[in-house]
Amino acid sequence: MIFAQLTYRESLCDIEACLNARRSLLYHSGFRGNITRTNLACANEHRLAQLFASVAALLMRRARKLYAGAKDVLDLDGELFATDSTLIDLSLAIFPWARWQGTQAAVKLNVVLAVAAELPQFCTLVAGGVHDVNFLDGIAFSPGGYYTLDRDYVDYERLYKIHRAGRGS
Repeated sequence: MIFAQLTYRESLCDIEACLNARRSLLYHSGFRGNITRTNLACANEHRLAQLFASVAALLMRRARKLYAGAKDVLDLDGELFATDSTLIDLSLAIFPWARWQGTQAAVKLNVVLAVAAELPQFCTLVAGGVHDVNFLDGIAFSPGGYYTLDRDYVDYERLYKIHRAGRGS
């Protein structure tokens, strides 16, 4: 499934056709049997979400190393971070566990973006009804960093935590 994400495959049929186009090379990629839509769907259904979270975290760490020297156009004395969230609508018929408001289903993606490198520093995926301010509890704030937040994140105890991180304490 990671291959499908990285190569912008749009459906199981698309993944199947792409992989079967180079059948002789599949063994070297870890595939041992036939690639069918049924096998792909079954594999996707039985993968733990933590696997994808771990791979995403690994890729974000590698990308940060590659862009560690990226310069900020604002010439700040610390790194600039943008924090925001977006609601991702889902089908209630397919994702009944994601009920959000009445007949709607959704999850919320929260992201801290390192602005100079244009890379995510930290992200979470939570239920649609979870308030944005709760996202601040999971962030490890960088000393000397600048964080831009919108009004949804205003909670003075949590903001004081950011202030203390700025002093390195």
